[in-house]
Amino acid sequence: MVERRLNGEPLQYVLGSWSFRGLDLMVDRRVLIPRPETEQVVEVALRELDRRNGSDHVAVDLGTGSGAIALSIAHERKHVQMWAVDASPDAVAVAQANLAGLAGWAATRVRIVEGDWWDGLPGELKGRIDLAVSNPPYVSSAEMEGAPGRGGRLGTEGGARSRTGGTESIERILRAAPEWLSPSDQW
Repeated sequence: MVERRLNGEPLQYVLGSWSFRGLDLMVDRRVLIPRPETEQVVEVALRELDRRNGSDHVAVDLGTGSGAIALSIAHERKHVQMWAVDASPDAVAVAQANLAGLAGWAATRVRIVEGDWWDGLPGELKGRIDLAVSNPPYVSSAEMEGAPGRGGRLGTEGGARSRTGGTESIERILRAAPEWLSPSDQW
């Protein structure tokens, strides 16, 4: 373990797990390491859910990776049916392993699916989603070159020839959002 760390491998990968909002999540090179800033994304999502009327909500986590966001929301809010989507089969496997470690009713309210952003969701959810949350790639792959724990498509979209500097994922999510979100949430 010491040798791996001395060779520059992130501590989270060396340990094989990392704490995120009180959940002990498995992490390895197949997913990005949940960052403290991502906990703030969860905080905003929880505040938005609390602001809404009603008791049952459908929420999605697009680009779930380890499942940190989706699992945290389901763990902290009993009234949410959570869908977690990722295009990477490896990330889906990690998220499913983390779901298996989630105790109680929260685990029964999370569905993890493989797919490219919204395309991974079943069509019957169109127009029924109350909250969409994502921490998508926002830098180009050229900027990610050599960053520890960042490889392949993991954490980037569009590649080195990216014309928008890594914002392709954000644009795709926003472009399709009105079709999927419940009418009261459309902008």
